[in-house]
Amino acid sequence: MKRFIRITSLFSALIIISGCQEQLFTEYDNESFISKNMAAPDVWELMPDYDFASEGTAVTDYMDYSMVSTGTGPNSANVYRLEIYNLMDNGTFEDGNTNPWKTYQSGVPVPTLDFITTGHADDAYMIDGDTAYFDINGGDKAYILLPDDLEPTRSAAYISNKNYVFGFSYRTISVLDMYFEPDWTVGSPEFSVYKYQAKGGVDGSQTNISLNNINVYPPKDAAVAAAIGPNVFTASYDTASDALAFGSDTSLEAYFDSVTIVRDSEENFNYRLKVELDLDQREDLKMISGYYRFSVYVREEAVLPAYGTHAQSVELTIRGLDSGNQMEYYGQRTYYKTQELQNLYDPSNSWTGDWSAGWVELVLESSRTIQLPNYSSTPVMELTISPSNPGSSSGGWNRLAPGSIEISNPTLEFIY
Repeated sequence: MKRFIRITSLFSALIIISGCQEQLFTEYDNESFISKNMAAPDVWELMPDYDFASEGTAVTDYMDYSMVSTGTGPNSANVYRLEIYNLMDNGTFEDGNTNPWKTYQSGVPVPTLDFITTGHADDAYMIDGDTAYFDINGGDKAYILLPDDLEPTRSAAYISNKNYVFGFSYRTISVLDMYFEPDWTVGSPEFSVYKYQAKGGVDGSQTNISLNNINVYPPKDAAVAAAIGPNVFTASYDTASDALAFGSDTSLEAYFDSVTIVRDSEENFNYRLKVELDLDQREDLKMISGYYRFSVYVREEAVLPAYGTHAQSVELTIRGLDSGNQMEYYGQRTYYKTQELQNLYDPSNSWTGDWSAGWVELVLESSRTIQLPNYSSTPVMELTISPSNPGSSSGGWNRLAPGSIEISNPTLEFIY
């Protein structure tokens, strides 16, 4: 041990004598290359890599990035909200009714589609506040038309031949089917083209158990979800009147809530907030090759917007680019709101904490040196934040979902 100390001391002395103190990089300590207030000179953009053309716009139809408050976040930073929109109109039923759901059996409005609020005879089975309820015969359906019954201001987000991810919470004993029927009209044959089965047991994997079980579709358990299949449908080519319906082949009492629909990610279509950084992002400090640490604080919104849902996961990424703007490094991690989700989807990483209880700092460090060029006229690094998991990492099956979260005080620090 003594020999090690002497050698270390001699090495330090040689550095000082040679006049190379700058190799210690102390000028980078606790310095960030991005503004904590997410403003100039940084330019954070929503979904900047996709050409929307006639497919709506990022800020109108797919996401929101807006100021919440000034200087009230961690370290007196500004607070912003980041949301992936739920395209479903009144999917939470908090409007106090079951609109826009309709009922159908061979063209006749037979099923009883009821609505549960506090004081209702069955309010013990409420799922998340107000809840839709039906007691149906075999073949009955409760359905919506797409894009007609989507959130009115976001119908432009329903595009021919694009994929859409759906989800819902439910209680049922028997098998509850969700059907997707392209170009469906009242009076056409029964729903039969695409059918997704939800079951009533623990994790939705069993039948004939109890209405006391609250399940979600797709199931949280990866093994069960893989057996059920992707929760994705494809809009018909002309998007005339696609239909999404709940029903059963037998008589059934069931409850459903928190219905969500979001367009699936593809190629450059990703639900992300991105900032691009240049070598000279700061006049007083140059970005150099090395390990970097990207962090941001997140917190659950106290009051959700209309038809909104809370984000259950947040994804951070770091991309290092060379002088030709080609990717040289990519680092990504998805963070989860609860310990349960962390254990299911990413048990190799530690849980960061429940952001519904207050601010939680999410930290992503590069796993190797990011080689940056000495000169570049284009960005050399990209950072992204998403209030979901739009990538295909940590599992291999799609968990993209709408959701909102508050974000504050991002930092990018050179480690060594």
